[in-house]
Amino acid sequence: MADYNFSGVADGATKEFQRQAEVCIQGTMQIALACDARASTHTGFFLAGATALAVSAASYARAPAANLPLAYGGAAAAALLLLAAASCSIAARSVYFHVAGYQPKFLAVTASNELFMLRCVAEDLQRRIDFNVAALARQARWFGNGQIAALASLPFGAAVYFASRFAGV
Repeated sequence: MADYNFSGVADGATKEFQRQAEVCIQGTMQIALACDARASTHTGFFLAGATALAVSAASYARAPAANLPLAYGGAAAAALLLLAAASCSIAARSVYFHVAGYQPKFLAVTASNELFMLRCVAEDLQRRIDFNVAALARQARWFGNGQIAALASLPFGAAVYFASRFAGV
């Protein structure tokens, strides 16, 4: 993790510097909440789709005039949708995230010098922002992988259908 030193910030700009850091960390919190909601919603969509496809595939496989290629294709698509749901669920999991603000007991050490305290707070806020941005990037990767799996589920299911149909299953 980078070591920050904001001692070069002009005395008059220090309060605004620290205020902007607080606004930025609050913004990362709002983005994280929105991303969690999006990932949770997609998890539900993908689980519902996977369930519907799995039940349909089982019905086609067990029907008197069984259509096994269609059952295999549906099961393959359901498997990828289940993978997409799992990836989105991981994206929505609870993770450690820094919030804005400080408990006064932690600021008491530097409170005798307001300028020094504000610079220390700004340095710590930058570390927190970096941590939050990295957590958001990990969440975005998991969510993106889920989207890719969901988009691939239909072509994959169709490929399995045609492959099993032409294989004479």
